[in-house]
Order: sequence, then C-alpha cells, then structure tokens
Amino acid sequence: MNGPAAKRDPFIIRRGTGRLTVIVSLIMVFLCVLTVAFSSAALRLAGQWSNDLRQTATIRLPFNGDEVLSAQTAAITTVLGQTSGVQGYEVLPDDDVERVLQEWVGERLDLAYVPLPRLIRIELADEPIDIVAFTSQLKAVAPEAFFDDHSRWQAPLTRSVSTVRLLALSAIVLLLGTLGMLIWLSLQTSLAINARVISVMRLLGSEDRLIEHGFLKRYLVLVATGSAIGFVLGVAILMALPKPADPGALLSNITLRGSDWFIVPPVPIVAIITAYFATRAAVRDRLAKEA
Repeated sequence: MNGPAAKRDPFIIRRGTGRLTVIVSLIMVFLCVLTVAFSSAALRLAGQWSNDLRQTATIRLPFNGDEVLSAQTAAITTVLGQTSGVQGYEVLPDDDVERVLQEWVGERLDLAYVPLPRLIRIELADEPIDIVAFTSQLKAVAPEAFFDDHSRWQAPLTRSVSTVRLLALSAIVLLLGTLGMLIWLSLQTSLAINARVISVMRLLGSEDRLIEHGFLKRYLVLVATGSAIGFVLGVAILMALPKPADPGALLSNITLRGSDWFIVPPVPIVAIITAYFATRAAVRDRLAKEA
C-alpha cells in the first residue's frame, strides 16, 4: 500500500484522552514552575533575613529612671565607639521602640503607661567582635544591659530554609509522580481501545518494540505540547506579577531571577522524561499480559 494512508498511525488516541493528557501535563508543569518560584522567593527572603541578623546586634537596657537610663546609654555608646568590630550604632527613639513592642503585644495594651526599655541597634563590621570582652565592658557600665547578637534566631532560620527546600522538592516530585500516574491511567484506556489493532499487528509479525514506539510517539507529543504551554503560561504569569510597595515582602520576591533560570527550564523536560518512562512501562506491562 502506497500513499499517505500507508504512513498513518494505526493506533487510536481518542480526542478526550489526548485532550486530558495535554491538560494534565499543562497543569502539572505550571504548578511545578510556581512551586520553584515560591520556594526560591522564600529562600531569598530567608537569606536576606539571615544576612541582616549576622550584620546586626541589639543592646536592651531596661528602664530604671530617666537619669540613670541616660547616663548608662551614654556610657554604652562610649564603649561601642571604642570596640573593634562595631561599624556603627543607633539609639532607637521611644516611638520606634513602642512600634516594635506593639507588634509583639498587640494593640490592646496601651504602651503609653509602660516604662519602655532603651534599645541600641548595632551594625557589625566584617571583623568579628570579641563578645566576651565586650560583654564584660558592657556589664561594667550597665549591669542590667542585655547584649543580643541574634545567634539564637539564626539556627531556627537555617532549619526553616532546609524545610522549605525539602517541601519544594517533595511537591515537585509529587506533581511529576501524579503526571506519570495519570498518563498510566490514560494509557490503559488507549490500550484497551487498541487491543484489536495490537493483536492484528502481532499476527502480521510486528514486534512489540514497534507497538511500544507507536504509543510513545503519540503520548510524548501530547505531553510535550501540554508541558510547553504550562511552562510558558507559568513564566508569563510570574513575570507579569505587580511588585508590592514593600521590597522586603514575600510577594516582591516571587519572580524568576538568577539561578531560577537554570532550575525552571528543565521542568518540562523532566515532565517529558517522566511521561516516557510511564508510557513505556504501561505499554510493556499490557503487552506482557497479552503475550
């Protein structure tokens, strides 16, 4: 037999099944792109917080009278000016201290009648500060002063970063696994529909690898089409997101930048590879049962 009919694919992929494969691939790749973007945004924000914690420290001086508080504040600033490793410092005004405390205690408590502590924000230089010597000098001029180098906040933040990475990787694996499972289920329908065609081709001497190749070619085209659309749609939405007014907000970091462009493009490729192995496994399993 010659002509176009001789080259026609003998396998039938119903429109509903093919459309479902494209839609599922589109959704899964789209969600994978968003997962990478959201996790990268969270990691960037955590890195920014961690960097701020490493470069700053705080001295908290409890209120013990205006005169004593002023004298101890002056003494502490003198010690800070003589300490190597301190790049600068700032004595926070009472309004700023009240605003910070209000975020912790809420608005029900009126801080106007509460004696506010004195907070001194320290900017640390690259040169490490001798904490033991500095703490000794600090206690000599202000025994009740508390020096916080923010180290206790860095360990939980590091654990949170590891948790975000694990959750993002788990989400991507689950999405791709779901894609493979749905392709498997879709293939069962197609294989059942084409059972007679497969039997006839076997009687005519066709090898199983040719039958497998026929299904692989059809399904990989469907998955590649859906993955490409999902990838483009996800990237387009991320690039079109408006930037919030607060640069430190989480939503301001949800975009693709830097190393993200090396992580996101392989997502549709991994989806196609997943579809390849799912399709091959499903076809081989069905052919083995009908052998």
